[in-house]
Amino acid sequence: MEKHDIAITSVSASPLIAYVGTPVEITVEIVNLGNFTETFNVTVYYDTFKIATREVWSLDSGFNLTMSIIWDTANVSPGNYTIWALAEFVPEEVNVTNNVFTDGKVTLLPKPPPPIIDIGIVDVSISKGSLYIGESLRINVSVINKGTETETFDVGTYYDFLLIGILRVYALSPNTQVTLNFVWNTSSVHEGFYQISASAPLPDDVNVSDNTFVDGVVQVKAKPPPPPSTYLLNITSSPISDVNFTINSIPTRTPYSATHREGFYTIAFPPEWTDPNTGRRYIFSRWNDFSTNPTRTINLVSDMRLTAHYEEAEFTLTINTTTGGTTNPSPEIYRYPEGTLVIVTAISNTGYEFDHWTLGGGIRTENPITIVMDKNYTLTAYFKAVSTHALSITSDPIIGVDFTINGVKQTTPYSATLEEKSYTVVMPASVTDSKTGKVYNFRGWEDGSANLTRIILLTEIRT
Repeated sequence: MEKHDIAITSVSASPLIAYVGTPVEITVEIVNLGNFTETFNVTVYYDTFKIATREVWSLDSGFNLTMSIIWDTANVSPGNYTIWALAEFVPEEVNVTNNVFTDGKVTLLPKPPPPIIDIGIVDVSISKGSLYIGESLRINVSVINKGTETETFDVGTYYDFLLIGILRVYALSPNTQVTLNFVWNTSSVHEGFYQISASAPLPDDVNVSDNTFVDGVVQVKAKPPPPPSTYLLNITSSPISDVNFTINSIPTRTPYSATHREGFYTIAFPPEWTDPNTGRRYIFSRWNDFSTNPTRTINLVSDMRLTAHYEEAEFTLTINTTTGGTTNPSPEIYRYPEGTLVIVTAISNTGYEFDHWTLGGGIRTENPITIVMDKNYTLTAYFKAVSTHALSITSDPIIGVDFTINGVKQTTPYSATLEEKSYTVVMPASVTDSKTGKVYNFRGWEDGSANLTRIILLTEIRT
């Protein structure tokens, strides 16, 4: 059966709630339910007011068509509106009731006031008003959102017109303030006075006068040279103190302790030093670092301790002997401080006697000998051989009689081997026998001599 039948199957609007002036999209779905290809108009309305009419060309039988119409609400009053669509009747259309479709309500709200975009810099503060080249300046920038929209924007700081840095503020809500912290490194900045400012440019800002804030002037100065480094210098002398010396030709004495600037210093100690308290003479030996020059130049780059070591002036005494004896102290090489008194005794062996010394090219005969060590000496003890003889002394009719030989007490019977020389023998005038109590008077010697004291020249065996 042939028929003509156009139907609107759906009408939808988006959004359903919108501000006046906001475009609303209306979608209309159309179907050809008849047997003929049809051309017709479709009109969309809000309440009784037409929004738009669109012509549909050659819609084949059984085909669907989706139509989109934009409703410009700019001149529409706020309110609730019914959206509906009408498909114009085609000739001989068998059902016109489905040519109309009502969607429902669209609410138009009064148009909101336009957004206010207004970012303002309310304060710029700096950590100090002057600084040295290479130091850093802290800059605090306070920014407020005076508008009605949440804003994301950049804030820059400047010295004069040169950029220090840029920081981004993310999603700053209306009536909210934030403080940004900048650091200005002045390492590459020339000496001078600079104006510090901050800027927050923002498109469509309604008040650009507060987008820039000038804080004031900062002085950047050339950094003064650092103060020279100083170090502690300690100088002592050993084993003596109060030794006069110079530092860079300035007189001073040990022990010495002072702080000096970093640098080179010439320290001069005397090669010899006489202790004024003892009169002893000392010779410079070495420094504690084993340098041996009493004058030296140091580079003072840290605390330093120096010790000048001295040795007391010494001389050597070489003691020698010939055959026939020794000495006390024994033959050897000795070292003595200058001025020392050395006593040497010659000790002869049996069959020898001390004859003389040789000292410094001269002959000396005293024994012991005393030497004042004022230079190096060689001392030699000379001994000579002597003849010896046996001497025997007895007494009769008793023995055990005490007598003396050269003042040395002896007792009969006496026998000894003695050097060939004179000896003085002294006998007692009387003796009492301790066993019998008898007293014996001296009568004479066997050779007829009646002297209690006699001198014997020992040249042969005597009894």
